[in-house]
Amino acid sequence: MLTCQRLRNQHPFGMLDSPDEACAAASPDVSGSSIGLLTDEPEATDRTRGCKAMALRTLITSALGVCIVTVWQIRSSHKPVILEGSGYGNFADGQSISSSTCLSNDIEYAQLARTLDSGCRMYRVKGERNQAIRLVTRVGNITVRKNNASELGGAVEHMFLCEAYDTGRRAGDVAIMTMATPASYLVGDEEWDGFMNKYCYSDFHHMRFLLFVGTFDSRAANLLKQRPCHAHACNHAEEQDAYERWGPSYLKAAAVWMALREKQGISWLVLLDFDAWITPVHFRENALHKFLRSDADLVAAAPSYAVFINSAVLFFHNTTFTRRFVRQWLNNRCINDQLALWTSLFTEWEKLNSSFAWSTTQMSSYREAYHYALEVVGTYFHPEQIQGYRSTGRLSHTLQFPHLVIHRNVGAESLRCDLTETETGSQDSTPYICHQKCDDISETCGCGECAIKPAWMMC
Repeated sequence: MLTCQRLRNQHPFGMLDSPDEACAAASPDVSGSSIGLLTDEPEATDRTRGCKAMALRTLITSALGVCIVTVWQIRSSHKPVILEGSGYGNFADGQSISSSTCLSNDIEYAQLARTLDSGCRMYRVKGERNQAIRLVTRVGNITVRKNNASELGGAVEHMFLCEAYDTGRRAGDVAIMTMATPASYLVGDEEWDGFMNKYCYSDFHHMRFLLFVGTFDSRAANLLKQRPCHAHACNHAEEQDAYERWGPSYLKAAAVWMALREKQGISWLVLLDFDAWITPVHFRENALHKFLRSDADLVAAAPSYAVFINSAVLFFHNTTFTRRFVRQWLNNRCINDQLALWTSLFTEWEKLNSSFAWSTTQMSSYREAYHYALEVVGTYFHPEQIQGYRSTGRLSHTLQFPHLVIHRNVGAESLRCDLTETETGSQDSTPYICHQKCDDISETCGCGECAIKPAWMMC
């Protein structure tokens, strides 16, 4: 067991904020054993300490106070598995962090929040026909224009959680959030149109609209590129490949966590990717309320392809469970955020029912988990409907699970894809949200080009 004095000596570089925090991290916690609960919630006293979640040989470095594991075994409430070569890459500079390196403690909220401007205000620039926005931040005013990345310069080399102040917003209601990390992602032609679609919808219905935009500083970024020792593993090679293709989508978990912490009065947070559009057919309806469920913490929507949960369209009920769950999602962060989302939910289900069994080895690879996760779900919940969904991609009924509702993709109440066909085989309806991919699947969903493009112009 590490002593407080040893930890004081071993944390000269600020991995913990103070010697007192280091002492607290080294102290055993006798109040519980659950992994990944929010340490900032009053009732969440069962923080995972140090390297107690690790088994076999463990060394503690004398410089950084991180866990160096030669052969390691993740051990949580579910089946143990020995994993090799599954660390987390330092993708910013192309160099890999050793697969045997992990963080000895969960990231504290203050370690990220110190670099966040959560008081940023956002406005559309008058007279520019929705082609520019102005961010009023603590580092000055920043103008962001469509198709003009050069104008950004270094102005957004910070992380901002901006809220629109020109939508007639109402507190205590639904808030839509989208994100651009890095900020240059926002100004692309299609990305900007998707962003403005949600901005205009929020304006039309007087909803709160949030934009998580920018870049964490190097200190916070380096913490995020490592993972807690107790986290579920990610396939290291897949992580590097995913970063090159998509960038750090694990920041979704950080964005949701921080939005629920920083923005008061939000009952539901609706996370939408830029390419998830509210369709013109339903634009004038306050349609999102139709899909919110008081008996659920998370609300998802079945896409046109068989996958467990896709985070492009995901609703978060602002409950104690959700805040804890999002912290666990962040702890299990992978470049592909969906893998961490699935493993975090499986962990919660196993807490509720110890017979819920799943392979941590197969769930460490996104390629394997893509099909395997839904197979596991169908073993324990709604086997007939899940089997049909796996076979055809069609989910004709909205399904309820512990903490989760997944809306169907067939019929008039479809949320993000409607696979209803007419007698002639043609598609004849439009869902409330289109996750636009510009392909045949989008056309099948009722999400062809003509279904979404005019939507952002309606404000």
